[in-house]
Amino acid sequence: MNKFIYFTAGTALALALVGCHETGSAQIDTEQAPAGSAVEVSETVPDADTSDGTSANTDIPFTEVSSVQEAADLVGFGMDGPEDIDGYSLSTILAFTSDDPMIDMRYLKGDDEIALRKAKASDNASCDISGDYNEYAQTGTVTSPADDSIEATTYGEDDLIHKMIWGHDGYVYSMTSTAGIDSDTAAQLLVQAY
Repeated sequence: MNKFIYFTAGTALALALVGCHETGSAQIDTEQAPAGSAVEVSETVPDADTSDGTSANTDIPFTEVSSVQEAADLVGFGMDGPEDIDGYSLSTILAFTSDDPMIDMRYLKGDDEIALRKAKASDNASCDISGDYNEYAQTGTVTSPADDSIEATTYGEDDLIHKMIWGHDGYVYSMTSTAGIDSDTAAQLLVQAY
């Protein structure tokens, strides 16, 4: 079972890390990575550029850490994610130490999960690093109440936001939510997650 969890987490992370560089149509399982200390994963994942199902070997080094400062020490930048989000409690912090470093903060409320991610922007300030390639019925925008120049693109259903992506000061961010969040909560995340 643990090998399956590592494979699933590794596959999702590999596809999310190449999200700024390649377009894929895979649906990504964003389940929480298993608890533990430093873990390095090397898995074969589908190559997003091929239609014949060929594969490429991708190394996905990620480390579960105990604090955002520890993640910052590993990736070279920090993230000011909140301690809780509308009843969700911070449960896991991951540092991805690949060529495209990223911090991933996971929040849980029962079986529902919110994931916040931050990475350096390459060429595209609105790059999707979420790892969620589902199609949603609704798209829109939400603006930070503290700075109206910060605007996120939102994706969701039934007036709930399941994915949000935005850029700010040379970094890209994403939020994914299994249950969905309302637009007020989404707007507050634009203030809190830097």
